[in-house]
Amino acid sequence: MFDSVNQAEIAVQSIEKILLSNSLCDAWESLRRPLESFGLNRIIYCQTSAQLGQGTTSEAECLIFTNHDKDYSDFFIDSFRYQYSPFFIWSVRNPGFISWEVLTSYKLPSSMEKAAKKISKRFSEFDIRAGYAVSFPNTTQGRKSAASICGKPEVTQSELDDIWEKNRLLIETLLLAFDSKVATLPHPENKISLTKRQKQVLSWVAQGKTNQDISDIMNISTSTVEKHLSAARDAMNATTTTQAATKLALLNNLILE
Repeated sequence: MFDSVNQAEIAVQSIEKILLSNSLCDAWESLRRPLESFGLNRIIYCQTSAQLGQGTTSEAECLIFTNHDKDYSDFFIDSFRYQYSPFFIWSVRNPGFISWEVLTSYKLPSSMEKAAKKISKRFSEFDIRAGYAVSFPNTTQGRKSAASICGKPEVTQSELDDIWEKNRLLIETLLLAFDSKVATLPHPENKISLTKRQKQVLSWVAQGKTNQDISDIMNISTSTVEKHLSAARDAMNATTTTQAATKLALLNNLILE
């Protein structure tokens, strides 16, 4: 745990590193290390452009960071079971930070209660006993992010609550800085199965250009423009071109010229 004399200095340095990061991985490392020093050694962070709570979210619509081990990741994240966990359900409906102790009294939707309780009972299999749920402010239309922060296996919820309360400003500022930075950085290319041409036409659409405008700019026929847009809509799982362009923008992958 941080030496109390150095807590503020180390936290400020970590926040500065997050805000100056040029990549998602650099920002993640700058968040993970100081949180581990507080005894918060297992984290799941999820940002999505999908409508949370409206059915299963596809992998392409999610950006997920975690330092949980593979067994737990397979059980909870890769299977999308996290969408039925109490912390996720609370995060969809509420902003802020909440102790799992308080979360135990949160009234779950009746349609999700059985699945949520079943998942919660299995947490002990993975030495997960204490934590906090985080729901970040939704500052951008169409983008939502949340996190689950777990304590070390030997830390009780009461002990974790005490750590969080004593270091609330530092911990919550670190998390908010990370979330703000993620919103500005390009998502991994493997999240977007678009060709360069498809990204270009969508980017021009996002800048208010018509198909004829794009045809003139790119020196291709309008039918070819529509062909690229149709393929882009399919790749982005979008029903309209505007929706596809919006999704690309939320992933910070527009080509602005």
